[in-house]
Amino acid sequence: MAFLSKFIGAVGLILIALGVITKQRKSQDRYYLAGGLFLTIYSIYIKDVVFIILQMIFLMAAGYDLVKIDNNTKPNPKITKESHQKKIKNTLS
Repeated sequence: MAFLSKFIGAVGLILIALGVITKQRKSQDRYYLAGGLFLTIYSIYIKDVVFIILQMIFLMAAGYDLVKIDNNTKPNPKITKESHQKKIKNTLS
């Protein structure tokens, strides 16, 4: 069981490292969430309360960022092509 827990912790670190390397924000957050989950499982196994709390904060931050990105990428139905062009024209005038 000790090998399995260390393996889970190592997979978590690898996933977070992949998130750092990845250039796409959505993919980064998915790697962070998966890696954070693995590290949370590892920290629960080793019974490190401080690490568990920090991992929970990390998971919440990565989840919040993923949700925030999803909400920002949806098109705004109130903005039409014409209104956007009009806004640009008024700015240039």
